[in-house]
Amino acid sequence: MNYSERLKAARKQAGLTQAELARQVGIDQTSISNLERGKSQGSSHTVSIAHACGVSPVWLESGAGPMVEDHVVFRGAPPEGFKATKPFNTWDTESPLDESEAFLWFIEEDRDAPGEVLRSGLVLPPGFVVSKTRKMRFDAEVLARQGITPDRAFCVEVRGNSMEPVLPSGSVVAINTQILDADDGRMYAVAHRGQLRVKLLHSLPDYGTRLRSYNRHEHPDEDYSLTEALDGKLKVLGKVFWYTAII
Repeated sequence: MNYSERLKAARKQAGLTQAELARQVGIDQTSISNLERGKSQGSSHTVSIAHACGVSPVWLESGAGPMVEDHVVFRGAPPEGFKATKPFNTWDTESPLDESEAFLWFIEEDRDAPGEVLRSGLVLPPGFVVSKTRKMRFDAEVLARQGITPDRAFCVEVRGNSMEPVLPSGSVVAINTQILDADDGRMYAVAHRGQLRVKLLHSLPDYGTRLRSYNRHEHPDEDYSLTEALDGKLKVLGKVFWYTAII
């Protein structure tokens, strides 16, 4: 689905009319109508629209990830097949794990790290390491629905304002290290010139890669040929399948 189709699906899932959604967001109905008809390709109000509809801003903006995150409160009927799980504190790393939980470790920058080969088969280049202290408590059912085992999923912290307004600095994404090929417009974590970055990826001719930010006004697209990507040590670490935004 494109943006207009996702918006219409989100509004109907929430049981809102165009006028009701516009009123909650603080814009006029014509703006919503133009978005749904494809006359406008995206909106600066995407995050507010997503919150009003109870859907993921990342999904609404790019189609990445599920329409409704497990932690989002439903404004309309829950999607078919949704199963609620008992509440738990994502940041609680001290309590013993329940059988329905798993710990995901963070990949971090470390200029002294020599690099390492993960059990998933992913090779971390020099300057990056799996933390020995930082981890996140995660719902094992979310992993199971994605077909991911805990040793193949890791967390990455978003830094800076390049992915605002969807992912403010301090947000955390979870990545599947088994999916490394660029699926145009989807979000990935990449290791690039000693930096751990979260970007939308697009394939370019002759195996080139485009890194795209949500905040394109301050962070324009970065295009790399295959040679430039190799010389600049641009390495895809995994595809984002979950996120939590820190506001």
